[in-house]
Amino acid sequence: MDADTSLTDLMKLPDIDQAAQQYQQMATELQTALGTQVPALKQWNVADEPIRAACGADHPNLGSAAETLRLENHIAPGTLSDADYEKALAAIGPVVTKHGFTAGPQRLHDTPGSHDAVFHNYKDGSSLQFGSHVNTVFSISIGCHLTAETKKLGHVPPTPSY
Repeated sequence: MDADTSLTDLMKLPDIDQAAQQYQQMATELQTALGTQVPALKQWNVADEPIRAACGADHPNLGSAAETLRLENHIAPGTLSDADYEKALAAIGPVVTKHGFTAGPQRLHDTPGSHDAVFHNYKDGSSLQFGSHVNTVFSISIGCHLTAETKKLGHVPPTPSY
């Protein structure tokens, strides 16, 4: 995909900082919904720092004008019973659909006592991963969005020459 097409497509989305704010709000909503449905999920800890990266193969011509962002991990101590895991997945659906994600998860790993699933937002390439084994964890990876500066400029800034 050329830079002009990438720019046109990404201009339709919020910038990466706006997307981060929206998905941080979604994370808060998820903590509340999960704690309501599954009492074991009332206490969450946040671990790791957000990780920004270039968009890579989908938009290789944008360089630093667009980024992806993986938000912090949200961790609840302990694993869930299989029944509580299913309740948790059911609680996630209504929250994430308000933010453009699929209501149903793609199950990546699903064995008794060990589960991992992902919800997708195909509009912006974001995903929410939710799993339970030793601890219960969810994390949000934000797909490619323009930086605030690029979105404001409306074009890809020239690459500085040194």
